[in-house]
Amino acid sequence: MPVSAPKAFYTINEVAQLADVKPHVLRYWETEFKELSPEKNPAGQRIYRQRDLDVVLRIRELLYAEKYTTEGARQRLEEDLARARRAQMPLELNLRESEMTSGLVKAKRMVRSLLDDLSKDLGEEPEPAEKAAEPAQAQPEERKAEPAPKARPAALAAGAQAEAVEGDLLEGLAKEGASAEEPPA
Repeated sequence: MPVSAPKAFYTINEVAQLADVKPHVLRYWETEFKELSPEKNPAGQRIYRQRDLDVVLRIRELLYAEKYTTEGARQRLEEDLARARRAQMPLELNLRESEMTSGLVKAKRMVRSLLDDLSKDLGEEPEPAEKAAEPAQAQPEERKAEPAPKARPAALAAGAQAEAVEGDLLEGLAKEGASAEEPPA
């Protein structure tokens, strides 16, 4: 039977027609295959989504075309779905890495802003952006060489902490970039 344009929801009769099975067969498959679980509307009628229809068609193919037993079809369907999930994992990992990198960049900007504010409080000029992009190891040595004004020890301690955090963030970004380039083991 030809499949019409995809819809948001299908009734059990529509799915039965599309799969060329009777509605009671679909209800039986729901008890045998945990992957097939259509929602019910407030009236208690089954509402099949496109994903449910795809599962029904795959079950039908396994049982009728490939001649699997119900148990064999259940195992094969679980394997197919597990394989599909594994194929999607790299996308999920890339999203997580991207989110982490974005968060680290935002945190770095905040730390830089705090350092600038602290420098203004101490009467110093803020460091230019190019200097901020240098490796984190060079910055603490330069700070140690400068004479520290004694007027605001709390501000200096906060500035040192902010620089340490910025250095850690830069190291983390460098490590993330290096690990993203390496192929997974």
